[in-house]
Amino acid sequence: MSREAVVVGSGLGGLACAAALARAGVPVTVFEQHDEPGGYATSFTRDGFEHEVSLHVLDAVGPGEPNHALLQQLDIAHRLELLEAPSVRRELWPAEGLDLWLPPDLQDLLAYLTDLAPDDGAGVRALFDLASRVHARCYDAVDAGRLNLDRGSRDIHALLDRTAREVIDEHVADPRLRRLLGTLANYQGLPASRIAALPFLLMLWGYHGCSALYPKGGSRALTAALVASIEEHGGTVRCGVGVARIDARRGRVRGVELEDGTRADARWVVSNASPLTTFFQMIRPDDVDPRYLARLRGMEVSRSFYRLYLGLDVPVDALGPCAYETFLHDQHVLGRESTLPLSMTSGSLLDPSCAPPGGGTLSITTQAPLMDEAVPRDDHRPLGDAMIEAVEDHVLPGLSAHVVQRDLAHPATFHRYSRHPGGAVLGFAAIPSQSGPRRLPGITPVANLWLAGAWVFPGAGQTASMLSGRLAAAEITRGMM
Repeated sequence: MSREAVVVGSGLGGLACAAALARAGVPVTVFEQHDEPGGYATSFTRDGFEHEVSLHVLDAVGPGEPNHALLQQLDIAHRLELLEAPSVRRELWPAEGLDLWLPPDLQDLLAYLTDLAPDDGAGVRALFDLASRVHARCYDAVDAGRLNLDRGSRDIHALLDRTAREVIDEHVADPRLRRLLGTLANYQGLPASRIAALPFLLMLWGYHGCSALYPKGGSRALTAALVASIEEHGGTVRCGVGVARIDARRGRVRGVELEDGTRADARWVVSNASPLTTFFQMIRPDDVDPRYLARLRGMEVSRSFYRLYLGLDVPVDALGPCAYETFLHDQHVLGRESTLPLSMTSGSLLDPSCAPPGGGTLSITTQAPLMDEAVPRDDHRPLGDAMIEAVEDHVLPGLSAHVVQRDLAHPATFHRYSRHPGGAVLGFAAIPSQSGPRRLPGITPVANLWLAGAWVFPGAGQTASMLSGRLAAAEITRGMM
C-alpha cells in the first residue's frame, strides 16, 4: 500500500505532525506499536482512580498566547476544556522551616518574591524580563516555521553556553531566592547547575508569565483531540502495528516495514521514536552518514523517573493544606542524597472526577537512573513506602492510613510505553550543548526522513513536542510545493 507520509509512533510529536499534515491535505498514516495512542501522553485507571501519566500543566495556552495558537493550528483548541490550577506550586524546605506558596498571578508572584528578599526585587524583575524576551524570540522563530533559532539574536546568543544557575545567580543574591527560582529545573530532570539557561527561561515565562492550564481529562484528552483532528481531515491512526524498519536505501526514504510483515511505501517518513532507536535499530547503518551516527552516540540522554500513583479514600486536602503541585526539598528524604526535590501532584484537586466520590489521587515523583536491561528488576515496594513516608512526615499527615490503591512506574514501565532507551522520559538532557540552536534538529541526513518529539528541537515537554511535529509538517508541506 502507498501513501504520501508515514509517522512512526503516536507520541504528541508524531500526532501533532500527522494532524498538521492531514489538515494540509497530505495523506498520512500513523503506526503505533502500543494498543493505544499517546505514548507518555496518557492516563490509566485502577479501582476507579484515573491517574495521569505525565502531564502537570500546559504552558502558554491561554487565549492570545503562543501555544494556544498551536492548539488552533492543529485544530484541537475547540476540542479541549482547559482548567486553571488553583496555585502554581508549593515549595517546602523542612530543614529551614520554609513553606512557600507561589501565587499564580505574575504581579502577585513578583511582589511575593520581592517580599522574601527586598534587596533582590529589581534583579527578580530583570530575570523575568529576560525570560519574557527569550520566550518571545523563540516563538517568533517557531511562528516563522524555522527548525532552529537565529543565532543573531543578542539575548539567545549570550545564553548559549550558560546554565540556569549562572543566570539566576547573576540576577539575585539571596540564597533562598536562588534555590526557589531554580526549582523549575526539576521539570527537565536536572538541577539548575546543569540545565541550560534557554529551556529554563522558557519554562519560567511559560508557567509564570503566561497561563498554565490543564486540559480536563488530562493528556489522554489531548491525545484524543489530536487523533480526532487527524481522522476528521482524512488521516489514519493505526494502533497495535509497530514499525520494524525504515527503508532508507541510498540515503532516501522509501517507506517502512511493519512488525506484522507488511510494508507501507511512503514519500515522507517522520519518526516519533527516539533518534537512537530510529538510527541504531530501524535503519541500516550503511544508509546513514557516519558523522551523524557519531554525533548521536556522543549525546547525553536524560534520566528516568520513579512515579508513585496513589488512590485515597479521602480528598487529598482533607489531610492538610495541599497545592496542586508541591516540591519537597530534602537531600536525604528517601534515604539517599538527591540534587532534585520530591514532587507531588494531586489531579483530583483540579478534576474530582478522576477519583471515586469522596476520594482523591496523588502522584509522587523522584528521579531514577536509566534502566539497565541486563540487571534483574528490583523490588520497588520499599521505595514506594519511603516516598509515602516522606510525604506523610512533611506534607500530608496520616497519608499512609488512607491509601487504598497504589502503582509505581519505574524506568522499565516508561520503556514499555515508549521504547525509549533506558526508559528515558525527557529525550536528550537539556544541557547547554544540547539546547536551543544546539538541540538535535528534526531534519536528518536521510532525504525525506524527519524526527519529531522531545528528543529534537525545541525540546522536552508536551507543548514543545507538539511544536516539533508542527515544524516537521511545515517543512514537509513546503517541500511538496
